[in-house]
Amino acid sequence: QTIEIIIKLTGTNKLVYELVKDNYAKALKYNFYDIMKNYSFYLISYFSLKGDKKSMANEEEKYLKFLDLAQKEQFAKYLYMKVAVEFNRPTPITYELLDEVKENLDRFYVLRKEINNPEIDFYYFYLAFIYYEYNNELVEILELCNEADTLMDNNLEIVTNTRRFVISLYRARAFLSSRQYERGIALINDENRIKIADTGYNWYVLKEVEFKLYLQTKNFEKAYEVYENVQSNKSFKRQVAQLTERWKIYHAYLVFMDSYCNKRDYKFSLPKFLNDVPLNSKDKSGFNFAIRVVEILFNAARKDYNLIFSKMDALRIYRSRYLNDNTYKRNHLFLSILLKAEKSGFNAKEMLKIDSNELIELRKQNNYIIAEWEIIPYEELWDIFTELSEK
Repeated sequence: QTIEIIIKLTGTNKLVYELVKDNYAKALKYNFYDIMKNYSFYLISYFSLKGDKKSMANEEEKYLKFLDLAQKEQFAKYLYMKVAVEFNRPTPITYELLDEVKENLDRFYVLRKEINNPEIDFYYFYLAFIYYEYNNELVEILELCNEADTLMDNNLEIVTNTRRFVISLYRARAFLSSRQYERGIALINDENRIKIADTGYNWYVLKEVEFKLYLQTKNFEKAYEVYENVQSNKSFKRQVAQLTERWKIYHAYLVFMDSYCNKRDYKFSLPKFLNDVPLNSKDKSGFNFAIRVVEILFNAARKDYNLIFSKMDALRIYRSRYLNDNTYKRNHLFLSILLKAEKSGFNAKEMLKIDSNELIELRKQNNYIIAEWEIIPYEELWDIFTELSEK
């Protein structure tokens, strides 16, 4: 910007030449192609005014190269935004959308190979992480994390805490979804990999993963510790309502699982809980389903089957209306076997005989997205529900 002002005031002079030469090597070192094309153009302009045809010819080749690379770099960023907007919209993730995203991701991959620029590499990583997570390609996520680590190890100047954090977060979530709980816990407790202030939104995202890892390993003491840590954070009340409500939902699952595993009395106020999560209760997908499931579990534990029966028709409509795309496939499968259980009158012997395609699909790993609202794997919840019916 300083050079542009000088040119407008005095034209391309020796000062412009000196400023460019001082910063040329630095911009080249970091592959700032948008800056390099301008620097190169300023030099061409200077050599033209000086009548230095040889120097101008030498710089012209660099200018055309940087112009091409800068254009490709900007187009790569455009592709990132073009795809990212689809994931940021409040719409379901369908197979058709994922196919479209994959096409753009492939184009991005080709561009990335043409441009030697870690900045573009990380745009690609972030986009690929989102795609692979929604497509439940967990092995690919872990391989991409390794590739990103190698890139940073070989280019220390591009390392930032944010980049380290994002890589670690996606790796931890992949461990969680692939049931590699101990590896996930070890990663989150590795202070050399994860350094993040406890005041930002990302800290809460990480704590959600940590909570689920402890919950699914039945380490309730640690899960309560994470929950209390979040609740006591001075910035917690300033977070968006959807986030603070999610922690009420997590707490409900924690109380239920602790009571179930340790034979406690399921002491928990469902009316108060349902009143405390209005936003997620109104959302017709996602954590709304988690709320409905934990409510059924508490009612089953308390033998309030009349309450469960009274809600099944609404759940049947809910399934047909809101759970018909890729994002909610596991929700749909789990609700389908619950509805089959209802037909048996929640008879334990009949429920044990249920070996439907839905249950088989649920027990398979890496078939469908394990969404963030699947706080306990649905196949495990089915086994718990069956055992509660036996009792």
